[in-house]
Amino acid sequence: MDEFFYNKNIECPCCKITFTTKRVRRRKLRIVGRDSDLNIKYKDVNPLHYLVWICPNCGYSATESEYTELTKDDIKLLQKKYSQNGYKEIMVVYVV
Repeated sequence: MDEFFYNKNIECPCCKITFTTKRVRRRKLRIVGRDSDLNIKYKDVNPLHYLVWICPNCGYSATESEYTELTKDDIKLLQKKYSQNGYKEIMVVYVV
């Protein structure tokens, strides 16, 4: 299965640590069909399962397109939630 993925180093916009995540090699994807709701069926790997990046240090989670710089207020809010929860469960935050 390693031929379907490659590693990418990411810097967390919340805690600033660098971690490695998996990316899907788009050229390896093979479409085998579509459902009635137009959901695409893939042969080996569904790229939708790898869209969300999760920081292993603080738990900040977002899709690749939303994994961008955060404002100082957003970081304070996330750190407050982190200290309250102790990062025992995955925290998903949508920044609008």
